[in-house]
Amino acid sequence: MATERSVGDIACRFNTEMIEIQQYIGFVKAKSSIHLRYVLDLNKLLREQNLPEIPVRKNLGAIHYLTPEEIQKLLPPIPDITPKVHRKIQDLKAEQDFSSLDEGARFDQSLLGEWVAYLLDRMPVRPTPEDLSNLRQHALHEYERQRDTAASDQNIADLIDVALKYAVYQHHHQQRENLHDILDRFEELRIIAAAESKTGVTHILRQGFILLMAAFDATIFDLVRVALRKNFFALATAFGDKDKYTISDVTEAGSFEKFRDEIIEAQLTKRYIKGVLCLLDSAWKVPCVDKSSGHDFGRLIEINLRRNVHLHNRGQATPA
Repeated sequence: MATERSVGDIACRFNTEMIEIQQYIGFVKAKSSIHLRYVLDLNKLLREQNLPEIPVRKNLGAIHYLTPEEIQKLLPPIPDITPKVHRKIQDLKAEQDFSSLDEGARFDQSLLGEWVAYLLDRMPVRPTPEDLSNLRQHALHEYERQRDTAASDQNIADLIDVALKYAVYQHHHQQRENLHDILDRFEELRIIAAAESKTGVTHILRQGFILLMAAFDATIFDLVRVALRKNFFALATAFGDKDKYTISDVTEAGSFEKFRDEIIEAQLTKRYIKGVLCLLDSAWKVPCVDKSSGHDFGRLIEINLRRNVHLHNRGQATPA
């Protein structure tokens, strides 16, 4: 049974919930906006991995955020690209050599780190064996050029060979991170596109409408409870005379107040919001809409039933 509330408390709660729902919709819409730069950065990652790019408008235009229609157009290529990304991740895993990582322990770690950074800065996105060989030669030439400042008497060729292995390992790791970043961005695009799709289960306005109607239902039921507790005998006649109660029902409740509350809960529990609204409008003559402004009670019922359509049929009315 609901805790006793005043009409003011219920109204304040409903107003607060409406504000929170409005803020939620605004927040999600802001977070669901896709800047053109986001897609361009994604395409740069795809291009570096020699993967197909996502189609996007070429001209920047005055508005740099994509429209809902443009967002939907980003999705079709993703199912074809995704398996290729996974395949590249697996290939990079297979190429990584973990066994060589212990070799660096015999070198000066500061000097080794400098050479790893030097090699990483110059490594191509997709290094071939020839690229790695050239990179090693360039490193040796650089050592010879700065030999008078080198603070090590270790075998420099061995040091560079180990540094190159470390650099390749870190490079592969970074490439895997980039590929996972691509997959994460694909998933973000799917989620955002669903939030912008009128038929999507997570459409922003659809979710906001469902939340608003849930808050409305709870508010109406709570207001009716308050009214029934304050004026039970005058209002309860609208429930009809089908239910019969005995003296033992009253004695089992322990008090008339508790018996009254049990009847109220039993009557409200077996009614949907539509039934309660019809009681308010017809039996209790409570104005549920402002008819002087042209509003119609039937429209209120239609709005309420629309919530069920959204829940069960994604907002699409079933053809007659």
